[in-house]
Amino acid sequence: MLQLRGRMHDLCGPRAPEAGLSRADGLVAAAISVATLVQTAWFLRAMHRFTGAPGGVLDDAYIHFQFATQLARGHFFEWTPGGGYSTGATSMLWPVLLAPAYWLGLREGRMALWAAALGAIALWVSAWGAYRILSEALGSRRWGGVGAALVTTSGAFLWGCFGGMEVPLVAAMVVGVVRARQSSRRRTALVLAALLPLARPDWMPVTLLVAGLYALEERRLWPLTALAPATAGMALNLALTGHVATNAALSRLLAFDPNLTWPGVARTWSRQAVELFRDHLGRSRLLPFGAPVLAAIGAIRPSRAVRLAALSALIGLLATVTVADPFRQSNRYQLPALPALLIAAVAGVATLVSVLPSTRVRAAVAAGFAVVLIGSQVSSLARHNDAFAHGCRDIRLQQVEMGRWMRAHLPPGTRIALNDAGAIPLFSQLPALDLIGVATPGFPAEWREGEGAVYEALERLPTDHRPQYFVIYPRWVNLPDLLGPVVHTVSIADNRTCGEAEKVLFQARWDVAHSGDQPLLAHAGTIVDEVDVADLESERAHEYATDRPSRTIYRRERCQGSWVSEGGRVMHVFERMRVTLAPGREAHLVWRTDAWQPARVRVLVDGRVAARTALSEVRAFVEPEVTLPATLMTRARPEIRVELEEPGEMSTFHYWVLQ
Repeated sequence: MLQLRGRMHDLCGPRAPEAGLSRADGLVAAAISVATLVQTAWFLRAMHRFTGAPGGVLDDAYIHFQFATQLARGHFFEWTPGGGYSTGATSMLWPVLLAPAYWLGLREGRMALWAAALGAIALWVSAWGAYRILSEALGSRRWGGVGAALVTTSGAFLWGCFGGMEVPLVAAMVVGVVRARQSSRRRTALVLAALLPLARPDWMPVTLLVAGLYALEERRLWPLTALAPATAGMALNLALTGHVATNAALSRLLAFDPNLTWPGVARTWSRQAVELFRDHLGRSRLLPFGAPVLAAIGAIRPSRAVRLAALSALIGLLATVTVADPFRQSNRYQLPALPALLIAAVAGVATLVSVLPSTRVRAAVAAGFAVVLIGSQVSSLARHNDAFAHGCRDIRLQQVEMGRWMRAHLPPGTRIALNDAGAIPLFSQLPALDLIGVATPGFPAEWREGEGAVYEALERLPTDHRPQYFVIYPRWVNLPDLLGPVVHTVSIADNRTCGEAEKVLFQARWDVAHSGDQPLLAHAGTIVDEVDVADLESERAHEYATDRPSRTIYRRERCQGSWVSEGGRVMHVFERMRVTLAPGREAHLVWRTDAWQPARVRVLVDGRVAARTALSEVRAFVEPEVTLPATLMTRARPEIRVELEEPGEMSTFHYWVLQ
């Protein structure tokens, strides 16, 4: 160890002072300031390049602008006028920091200028933090300068800093935690760690790490109070929405995917983790080539700060692959980890260089590494800047333009449903329903379950709460029977950012609603209970389950000459449910199926066979009926199990119990 430190001293000169700032530090701070100003000006120019107006690089940035606007107006985390509390902001701190822009007159798209200013501050903090951490950990201002240069030339990170999202805030807080712990500022480290989940919930494991380290070192539990803000946030979510998790978590986390079992979640997470390090970090997409390996080498150094930086980045990155499609939108979820990873990578280079035998060789190799690492990032800066410009252009010309048109042509208070929750509600100022569920409480589960569940949830809405218009990508929302005439269309050429090139505004139609509520054939008895398959509230109330995870489906078919619209599921082996009836009396079970395949069906009551029936292939809705003997009706809430006697499929949409 002494030999390694001696070689580092030979290579880099006298050890950086432990406290206070020297003239050299001041020069580095000035250089970082100049670099930050240059990058800010360059990316602001890119923001205005195509449209001449400011704006976010993704529609998600406008979600933050919308929450900030509502906060500035005095509405506590309300996404849309009159919508009440929503967890759709994901980051609670970022809209709070953006809110002053509204009071300063930087509203709607101009809020992106305030966000860019905050991003510039966070960029400076991240670069300065990298310099200070490496200077002290490696005993060299030169290595610190390399770290600062890598942060300020990271095109991917700059894209995130100026795009209007929470990326720079999270990154600066992570670097701040590392620096505070390195400089023995325990309170600062714990405060930053405590606030980190409020900046981005998926960084909560880093909070646990930091609080746990202090608790172990001091053998006291008080550092665990750093978990209090996140705990309070979850309690607030539970009290106001009924869920601890945010809407974004419910709509994106693998753990809430109805198509995955827990082994499936583990397999998907593992596959995405491999893809992350192999393709997105290991092939120069986000970092210089070899940087992850260098970071791993740097983590073996006898430096708590470097190890914490590497471990925090690793934990944060692994947390990003707990969601479905984690690499979307230019890897925005991974970007906050880049400064910490770059710090560890520089330490890895220093570790490799320090084992070389000659001072002159060490100096030459160190300079070569620095040139290669910084040069590889500088060479890709223009590409990231160009992508930034096109992102701002696409959102401005599609979502922003659609929102402006709606504000000018639709009456105030018009209810809309959409699949992009940012710019359209911000610029239209209309009460909205987010079909994907990121911003609207109650819809994340429906979106994850498929179009059948979305249809049933929309059908369940009170008439005066139903959307009057849908503004969507038609291929994203496969509910054509709810879409009336096209009112307006916004198309963009050379689309590089938006989900589709064409956003369409439809007038809503509701004539199909509740067409499947009642059986259309004559059946014996009176309905005493019903299970509306794909209606998640009805399924939960009846403890409905199928033999395997399956997304819901939507069908519109004829039944006895009438058109019926229903959400349902495809059953392969069995489905079961609990129903309420009068015990001791004969009952009849009726269900609706589209009978696209012939099937032999067995019905059990509390595990005992009650009836059998055969279904012929009919490409229309049919309503089979079986009799449940009174001798089996021993309980007021029996379990009904419907099974296929042979492997196959049966799509079911509705069950009724009659007595």
